Amino acid sequence: MDSNLSIRTVRPSNDKWVVPKELLDKLGTFDQDVYAPFNRPWDSANEHLTIIDNGLNAVWHGRVFCHPPDGTTAYLWLEKCAKHGNATALTYAKTDAKFFQDIILEHAHAILFIRGRLKFHYTNGKKADSSPLPSILVAFDHANAEILKQSGINGRFIPLKF
Repeated sequence: MDSNLSIRTVRPSNDKWVVPKELLDKLGTFDQDVYAPFNRPWDSANEHLTIIDNGLNAVWHGRVFCHPPDGTTAYLWLEKCAKHGNATALTYAKTDAKFFQDIILEHAHAILFIRGRLKFHYTNGKKADSSPLPSILVAFDHANAEILKQSGINGRFIPLKF
């Protein structure tokens, strides 16, 4: 991983999408959200790393939530989730993408394909339109896989490692 990544590369200028609180509530408590919006109407973890903290280069600890950016840097974020282990990531269900093939299928313990399209929120808490693509939750260890399995989130749970 390149420790000289610029913040511009790490974080796109769009800081408006906030993960739905009802989804976060079903996932339990996270120690860190490593790619949190700078402005947010609710907490997603006990600690939030934002653009200022450059989460790709920061030290991650405890149970991590990661909602990485779409595009080429998604690979780097998901790779770090896999290395950390105690992590759940929310990303698009792009099964043909390099990050899905190389990181998720090779290192994740489970995937939950969310039924329907998520409606993210703006930083003021107002609900946005439906996401343009389907979303998945990815567990990178057994404990997070069990949480996904028991979460009650509408979708299809697929275990990858037994």
